Amino acid sequence: MVRVNPSESNLGADGLGKPIAFEELNPIVFKAILSLEIGKVSAPITSSLGAHIIVLDRFTPAAVKPRDDVENDLIELHRDEMVLTQERQITAALKQRVVVF
Repeated sequence: MVRVNPSESNLGADGLGKPIAFEELNPIVFKAILSLEIGKVSAPITSSLGAHIIVLDRFTPAAVKPRDDVENDLIELHRDEMVLTQERQITAALKQRVVVF
């Protein structure tokens, strides 16, 4: 994730300092971030979103959450998917029996 500090910038990311995923970045910006060393400033770059100067102040590697931390979330997601699947099956069966306008 990339975070823009709104107190230091009124642009970038979403302009509100919310983190954004790397895959959401413009490829030119993404490549510039990957080429920077911590504490270094990029040369000005231009993308379809405008002009950018990037400073990499820190790098935080992604972390995998322990199973115990995500187990309940995964169970809930699985239940939601099962409910959706059942709803789709019921809807499909009803559409075969009833004309839906």
